[in-house]
Amino acid sequence: MIIIPAELADEIAQEAKLMEQYEAWVIDKVKAGRAVIGLYPMNEDTQAEFEAFIAKQQKD
Repeated sequence: MIIIPAELADEIAQEAKLMEQYEAWVIDKVKAGRAVIGLYPMNEDTQAEFEAFIAKQQKD
């Protein structure tokens, strides 16, 4: 069990959702043949690519 202060719950929930989206995105990239290096740890190029992916998802 994890106890989270109520005033932090929304922020933590948003971060957790973003991390779940990142994990799914990484799995798709690795399945498509991409190397794990650069995905873990995330480099600047990967971060920009993921942010563009999220922005596109929010538009759709």
